[in-house]
Amino acid sequence: MIQTTLWIQKWREAFGEKPGLPIAFGYSDRPMSEPRRRGHCLIGALQQARAGEIISFSAEEMQCRGGMVYTGFAPMNDKIPVFVSQTERYKQTPGMVREAVDKFDLQPAPAPFLNFWRVDRAERMDDAEGLICFATPDMLAGLVNWACFDNTWNDAVVAGWGSGCSSIIAKVVTENRRQGHSCFLGMFDISARPYVAADELTFSIPMSRLPQMTETMEECFFHGSKAWANVKKRINGIDAGETAE
Repeated sequence: MIQTTLWIQKWREAFGEKPGLPIAFGYSDRPMSEPRRRGHCLIGALQQARAGEIISFSAEEMQCRGGMVYTGFAPMNDKIPVFVSQTERYKQTPGMVREAVDKFDLQPAPAPFLNFWRVDRAERMDDAEGLICFATPDMLAGLVNWACFDNTWNDAVVAGWGSGCSSIIAKVVTENRRQGHSCFLGMFDISARPYVAADELTFSIPMSRLPQMTETMEECFFHGSKAWANVKKRINGIDAGETAE
């Protein structure tokens, strides 16, 4: 069990006060908030969760066609590969789109509701599938090195093709269900880029990996590294000549 208050304290010690807290997400039989429609892009809706609002979806409220597929609320239909290939031009052929998505091993949603909440909005993360961190390059440097600290895996951090919601939800859910250890870089989806800042990507951690990573937060470079201390100052807008409080 990960106690949220203690985890947030460790996060702040590692990254400082300026970076936003990660978003947790998970499925449930009852929604954490009143489900409602929130626009046509799931990534756009997540900005409300980043601001502190708990948001919940069922298949009825999800208006994002890709989001329906990558959250497990609907199967892939024949129109999506054609659209991604011939309209968005992100893959050479529709067949390549379907082959790539088949490798995600998408599964039906295990419960009728999907919830997103900033980690400070709930006491525990036990029911989450994973965490989504919205991160600048300096933040990503910390997150990637943290994920690689206690291992020599070639797939400790994975980046690959996919929609914004596939990289932060579908791939994370699949990894969590198989009790895997990979974390995922995301938000390379050109169509979804306008919903995040120009200098942001995502770094998603499945719950199957998070407890082990949490145990290493006080062992790794977050504490005692002059190099990280300098990067942390820049993350928090502190001049290199100043002293962080």
